[in-house]
Amino acid sequence: MQLNYQPQESDFAEEKKEFPVIPDGTKCSFQFSEEEIITSPKNPQWQGLKLKGQITDGEYSGRKLDEMITIASHDPRHVTYGRQTQGKIMKGFGLAAINDTQTDLMFTPVTITVGVKKGGGDFPNYIKAYEVHPHNVKAQAQQPVQPAAQQPAPAQGVPTIPF
Repeated sequence: MQLNYQPQESDFAEEKKEFPVIPDGTKCSFQFSEEEIITSPKNPQWQGLKLKGQITDGEYSGRKLDEMITIASHDPRHVTYGRQTQGKIMKGFGLAAINDTQTDLMFTPVTITVGVKKGGGDFPNYIKAYEVHPHNVKAQAQQPVQPAAQQPAPAQGVPTIPF
């Protein structure tokens, strides 16, 4: 028996899920899980680091968000913006520097604040801010120890009263 089947484009298309927009200012637990170095065929001088992750708790658990950090570009403003983004990430993870993204960032919890892009688009949400997550033991281990509070010295000529 001969089958006369012609595959359709829809047979190979991935199911596109529609997600509601996460409201601006929503705070969520988040983890990065993948990284990828990106280059542009249109601009060979441009290079970026794409960090991919997902929300790990609450009503938006499982939602994926990406962060792009420009590493190199013909335009120094893009590199400056990339460094600013890297600084926000470092602060949110409680790091003084990122030495290795695999050990410093991947699968480490962080609290994010979600933003909404003007005009929306296919992916209207983005990561607006990062904060140290209460379960980030790496960041807690790196926090400087605060010195014990010292009692102010008594003012000159004022008698002290023993208790």
